[in-house]
Amino acid sequence: QALLRDHPGFGVFSGSERFLLANLRAGGAGCISANVNITAPLARKVYAAWLARADDRAEASQKELDEVGAALDRFPLPAAVKYAMSAITGISGWNNLLPPNQPLTAEQGRGLMTSLAALPQMAPILRDAA
Repeated sequence: QALLRDHPGFGVFSGSERFLLANLRAGGAGCISANVNITAPLARKVYAAWLARADDRAEASQKELDEVGAALDRFPLPAAVKYAMSAITGISGWNNLLPPNQPLTAEQGRGLMTSLAALPQMAPILRDAA
């Protein structure tokens, strides 16, 4: 908020999608988040609702986005994001990580995908998962 206040017109992006709506309301430009590799359609809903000045819809969309973030946060990052991207795209190379990071175990991966699949907002994203 201080950057936005002290530098009007400066495009501030939050580092987490959890702050997307708050950042937009404060005059920010959006967010830069690894999770948005998976949740871009959900983040877009927040942005579109904010642009339309549909506060209730923006709040509800932010809540959906936060729920997915909470599911991802139960597993090590960036391995969780990469595992989900691999499952969604069918490209195993997404699971390649640089040391000291380690990929999720098969059990962790199943737990992650089960958690994501339990969230209704993820249905369109996971529909075509490999």
